[in-house]
Amino acid sequence: MIYPTIFTQLLPRVGFGWATRVIAFVFLTTSLLILLMRSKTKQPTTSRSLFDWGALTDRPFMLLNLGLVLGFMGLYIIMTYIQLFALGRTSISSSLADNLLLIINAGSFIGRVVLGYLADRTGPVNMQSVLALVSALLAFCLLVIRTPTGLMVFAVLFGMASGAFMGLPVASIVKMSDDPHKIGTRIGMTLLFVGIGALISYPTGGTIIGNSTNENWVGMVVYSGTLLAGSAMALAIGRIDKVGGQWNKRL
Repeated sequence: MIYPTIFTQLLPRVGFGWATRVIAFVFLTTSLLILLMRSKTKQPTTSRSLFDWGALTDRPFMLLNLGLVLGFMGLYIIMTYIQLFALGRTSISSSLADNLLLIINAGSFIGRVVLGYLADRTGPVNMQSVLALVSALLAFCLLVIRTPTGLMVFAVLFGMASGAFMGLPVASIVKMSDDPHKIGTRIGMTLLFVGIGALISYPTGGTIIGNSTNENWVGMVVYSGTLLAGSAMALAIGRIDKVGGQWNKRL
């Protein structure tokens, strides 16, 4: 919520370069607090490998990774281009369009707390499967949204769903990993896969949208919604592969 506000306020005053540098300085300062942290648990006595090659044959884990990659790709496209979408498809004011990402992140805070709490009871993989499906439906709703009010409602709901989805991968990895000693390595692997997917999604979405004279917003929405629907499917299949058809099982 803070970074979009900093950028929006500083951009017209100091320009893109210094607005970006200020965000970098804030990020650097807050990141230095990590140096003051100490682990409450004992350090592992055995070294971990950088990559768990055996995980590549763990089908439920790899389906989880596929679902997370597709999900983050779909979510980040909307979060990146929602402001331009709003200006291109609705009568929203430029100031309100600038605050859409802020509204999404505010909804994300609620989603991470409330839905994250519920995920402890339903299971993180189960929750992420549902959230990916809900996010896909919300993404397709952009095809018919034409008013600022509709965009505001969308931003809150999408923020709640996307925030919870992005906050649960580590818990899902733990649930999908039988060997607790490999969890750290598997988290790193998943973040690598997700990072590559996110890097691909930005330019792909921009290419689909095209230039300002012929913006293909329908293509962007369909692309994002399809990725999220694929995410929900991969997560659901991975869950079935792990525990079968026990739908009441917490996973």
